[in-house]
Amino acid sequence: MKINKLGSYRCRWDFNHGEDTCTIANTWVKVVIVNISFKKIYKMKYVSVLIFFIFSLSGNCQTDEKYFNFRWQPCEVNEAKYYSTTSKTDSGYIRHIYFIREKSLQMSGEYYDIDCKIKNGYFRYFYANKLLESQGSYLIGHQNGLWVEYHSNGMMRDSCMFMFGKKRGTCLSWYPNGYMSDSLVLDEFGNGVHFSWFENGSIASAGLYASDMKFGKWKYFHINGMLSSIEIYDDGNLENKTYYNEAGKIQADTINTDRNPIFPGGEIAWSKHLQKKGYFPSQYDIVNSDTAFVVISFAINEEGKVEDAYVSVPFHSKFDRIALDAVSSSPKWLPGIRNNRKVKMRFDQVFSFAMTDY
Repeated sequence: MKINKLGSYRCRWDFNHGEDTCTIANTWVKVVIVNISFKKIYKMKYVSVLIFFIFSLSGNCQTDEKYFNFRWQPCEVNEAKYYSTTSKTDSGYIRHIYFIREKSLQMSGEYYDIDCKIKNGYFRYFYANKLLESQGSYLIGHQNGLWVEYHSNGMMRDSCMFMFGKKRGTCLSWYPNGYMSDSLVLDEFGNGVHFSWFENGSIASAGLYASDMKFGKWKYFHINGMLSSIEIYDDGNLENKTYYNEAGKIQADTINTDRNPIFPGGEIAWSKHLQKKGYFPSQYDIVNSDTAFVVISFAINEEGKVEDAYVSVPFHSKFDRIALDAVSSSPKWLPGIRNNRKVKMRFDQVFSFAMTDY
């Protein structure tokens, strides 16, 4: 049986509450998920599963023309998800990246150097559905000025001012339904206040910053409005904490309970669910390649339900729909926990559809 061994992929938080609004929303974190490989063969059909770790990745920029696979690794054209061009300008270099199948722009931006390492100018990023994902400017490798980000449904996600890589002024964040999730206000020295809310409108966290670090007393709340934690910070370091249960009573045990979402039965049970729901469509063949990849981005909310799922790396509408339906039909998970309360998290699931001839 042929197993397609994949590299790493990346995962991020979608939950801002209790942390720096813009930083956590754009932070990639390590998790373990399951890659599901649906295979079509000529004598029999089977599904194989490969578990792997997710790590942060970054694109590799080259001059002229370049092809990349879904992991942003240079590849041959028959394996490519993205196509890039880099051209010399009077002030540096401009790079464009395109979704190949969608024939649409994924990114355009200006760089200071020929290796495209130092961002220096205006950048735009797009989803596979052609909607704008984010836009703003860099100054010698640092975000500078107003940056605006959007959810995959077109609703605004973040609006934040930067001064040479540091957040300054007012930063606001919203949920996909338009409700506000975070408010951060910082002066020129990085001193200010942060508030966040759950999607139901109840307060999620409140605290102060001094010199861009958490300072003093921070309060976190359960989604029912009851206090979940009081934490004392000094120069960004946690000095003391008190936990409260969902009824508002003090917990004697303050051992860190942070966790990522857990599917009942663990990774093996999750893979079985996806195997049951996913399949290689019999009426299709993959031409000029053995394997096709689809990536689904989705969130596990405070109740453990899958929501806000969309195709972040598409292949073909039929395959995309199979992968999306497999994830969207998930039973409830055990939700992630941060600051002693249930939180919403977002991460990616990779599907590989493979053909094996024997």
